[in-house]
Amino acid sequence: MKRLVFIIVLVFCFFISVKDIDASLITIDKNGNLIWKILAYETPLDVPQKNLEVTNVGNAGSANKLISLNRDGGKVSLKVGDEKELDVSNLGSDLIEIEERGDIKKIEIGLQNDKFSIKEGGIIALSSFPINIDPVESRLSIVTSTGKKYLGIFPYEAVQVALRSKYISKINSVFDITEEDKDISYAITGEKVINLFNIVKIGIPVTAKVSASTGEILFVDQPIWLKFIGFMFS
Repeated sequence: MKRLVFIIVLVFCFFISVKDIDASLITIDKNGNLIWKILAYETPLDVPQKNLEVTNVGNAGSANKLISLNRDGGKVSLKVGDEKELDVSNLGSDLIEIEERGDIKKIEIGLQNDKFSIKEGGIIALSSFPINIDPVESRLSIVTSTGKKYLGIFPYEAVQVALRSKYISKINSVFDITEEDKDISYAITGEKVINLFNIVKIGIPVTAKVSASTGEILFVDQPIWLKFIGFMFS
């Protein structure tokens, strides 16, 4: 009996430790404070590859605490302010969590499919470009070849804009951040569902590009016939 209890406790501790490892490396709270998940005997920049625990390292509001994520080949680096860079290539998909503030839902930033991911409300935008984060203002920017571009709206709100436009009826929850004419946009993919004479519903592939700075719909990629007569079957 004692042996069975020991095994149960061991299995429970294993799953708890796995959960801790998969959690975000940094949490930014509502006041802009950084909470690192590091071993108590390590410094914030000597991040181990296992057995992470929460350690609060204080306010991150000063200008030298801006966070950046970059990729160089297969190496992913995280930098906080003027401190040295961390190699976070093997720390899992979740790296940074920004707690919910006002109308902005909780945002999780990590890695997915060799790209940086920005997740909000179950919606994920993928970026091939480096990401900068201002902890205090919760401002995110994408660094492209033409300069730094601030995200005026986040992925969840961009999806709501696309759905309200009626150009698209169903969206895919994962899509890319793209740059065209020095503007960045969310390339939201999905379907425009049309009802043919109340007999059958058909989904037509559509992509709506929503400006990540203004929330304006910049372009809709859809069949020409749908553009002109699609409203007849809505």
